[in-house]
Amino acid sequence: MFCNVGFADVVKDALTNIKKTEDLLKGNYKCQSILTQGRWTFSFSKISGKNYYIKNVSDDNPPSKQFGVLKKYNILFWYYILPVEENSVLIANVLKLDPKIDENFMSIIIFFDGDFTKEDLRKLIDSSNESEQAFFNDADNFVETRINSGSQGNFQNFDKGICKTDYKPSKKLPKISDKQKKINLEKLKKYKPTELAPGVKKELKLRSLPECEGDDYKKWTNCFGTYTNEAGRKYTGEFGDAPGIRHGEGISILKGTKFEGIFENDKAVLGKLNYPSGDSFEGTYNEKGNFEGKGKFTFQDGGYVVGTWIDHKLQGKGTMVDSNGNERNVTYKDGKIVY
Repeated sequence: MFCNVGFADVVKDALTNIKKTEDLLKGNYKCQSILTQGRWTFSFSKISGKNYYIKNVSDDNPPSKQFGVLKKYNILFWYYILPVEENSVLIANVLKLDPKIDENFMSIIIFFDGDFTKEDLRKLIDSSNESEQAFFNDADNFVETRINSGSQGNFQNFDKGICKTDYKPSKKLPKISDKQKKINLEKLKKYKPTELAPGVKKELKLRSLPECEGDDYKKWTNCFGTYTNEAGRKYTGEFGDAPGIRHGEGISILKGTKFEGIFENDKAVLGKLNYPSGDSFEGTYNEKGNFEGKGKFTFQDGGYVVGTWIDHKLQGKGTMVDSNGNERNVTYKDGKIVY
């Protein structure tokens, strides 16, 4: 069946998407790692066509520049070889240029043992010595044919992050008509919030306190209740001696991120944190809410990292397990693999 969208409309939409992408590449992307909490900034300089240089400036490393290619009009790919003692690895990076989504950066580490051989690595090193474009083509082909095809080689999630562009278009937003305002107001009047946030049970297994009384949660003490604060955070659980302070077992949900565990003096100290992306962390937390101590970070594909976090950064010996169950012992320093 043929669609009734005209060719001119298709071309117009395509050009609009390209223009939006070009605009987004005019700005910088300020990023924060979900796993290590490290911060960095991506900036871009166009070479030609779909080819760009990506400059990465982090908090604790000198600036680095890699050659990248824009694919599917809004997804930027780039690769580099990282020396790790005697065994180099390939790092594959993907950045989705979309300001409307949260988690939009992913980095994969590829080890050359097992199905991925030293010969595969040597070919990539040779192409990197030839030219930037040749290396990109070979690395991209390797990822597409060997990893995306479901190969049993050894690779693992290296990092995931949330990157926000600082680009602000100069075009003014259209005004909302009085008619549209009236329609929006009517929709708002009909909206009825659910009693509890999605996924929250009415009773926790270890609940032992009486129901909280009154509508003002800031006055609740030594009871069990549910409230939503001004920021939209939904909490169901226990309160201690201090009025309105989460203390004991509870569930807290904010913008799709869910924590279930133990609170002390309004701070999460032990439990599981589930992100909207499907990633999760289970362990202990410090006063700032950062990962602290022994823990397990699980990626949405089933791979995971077990180790010790100090103020949200992996430190010392840890274990990486990919989605196929392949296990590798590694050593971290300030959230980065050193061996």
